[in-house]
Amino acid sequence: MINRIINAINLHNGGGKTYLYLLHSYLENNNNLLILDYRFKKNHIHFKKAKVIFLKKGLLRNFKIFIIRCFFYFRYYSTNKKNNTNLEKFVEIYLNGIPPFIRFENSQIYLFIQNKLLFDNLIPIFKNLDFLKLKFYLLIQKSLQTLFLRDSDLVIVQTNSMFELVSKYLKNKIIFQEEVWGDFDLKIFDNLKKSLNKPDKDLINNIKDISLNNILFFFPASCYKHKNHPKLIEAFNILRKKSSFPFKLLLTLNRDELKNLKRFDSNYIIYLGNLDYHNLINVYKYIDYLVYPSFSESFGLPLIEASSNNIKIIASDLDYVYDVCDPFLTFDPFSVHDIFLKLNIALHQK
Repeated sequence: MINRIINAINLHNGGGKTYLYLLHSYLENNNNLLILDYRFKKNHIHFKKAKVIFLKKGLLRNFKIFIIRCFFYFRYYSTNKKNNTNLEKFVEIYLNGIPPFIRFENSQIYLFIQNKLLFDNLIPIFKNLDFLKLKFYLLIQKSLQTLFLRDSDLVIVQTNSMFELVSKYLKNKIIFQEEVWGDFDLKIFDNLKKSLNKPDKDLINNIKDISLNNILFFFPASCYKHKNHPKLIEAFNILRKKSSFPFKLLLTLNRDELKNLKRFDSNYIIYLGNLDYHNLINVYKYIDYLVYPSFSESFGLPLIEASSNNIKIIASDLDYVYDVCDPFLTFDPFSVHDIFLKLNIALHQK
């Protein structure tokens, strides 16, 4: 009997999709109903026990979600009332960070908050059109939280730094993710390599060949401002000029996404584009270092992926890094010179 709805409608690619994979052992339960984006349906781990409903993006999607919620909520309580059984609370978990606009009596709402930028003071570093888009998006999400979050709702956070940050702004009871779905089973990454589509042979063989004569640094991230690509590339430019050791930087970007950067040598950069996850997890086999210069993260899933693959991590000297891994080297993400120094140390050690 379904008595728990997990709304993960916004998690269909990138880190969101990875996070759902990490939750697989918790989600795979006969009592669970998963509401997922239709785009997640392609090349994913199948759920055999949990009931899954895939919805396409559109104007009526939120209405459909409401109808689904009503159906399973009223079926649960009507069935239990007929059987005169002791009722457990109907549970709804919202992984998209936005509470329900309409809620039911005797239901417990869990709100998963993972977007650090909603509370972070680093927003002023963003400028121009990207800044306006991001500011508008965050304003809408923060407004919806303020309007529809109730004191009785439980807020889920991932790390200590997120706990400290969110507790400054919300009066709700805040709990860590482990209290809800337990520890991650990192063996899931091995299972993914077996269960997802086979990787692109040409892509993986090319990276394998390059790794034979080069030290490989890997930064899997989209081209958002807080990911800090410009300073990272500036640091690699210096490294290119001052070191004779062969190396390559692998980015999950397309070449034209960095076209606004001036005066940089791209000969050492390999543009992998937006990798499907079945390709991404196989790239790690040939990586020497994960480099992660982000200004702000709530979790940093690539840090977990790298750790599970025993890859040394060079990352920002910020709380979010220490929350999830034991880095090999850290640097000041605002200092190009410091990033260069740590890259140079790693290069010489290897």
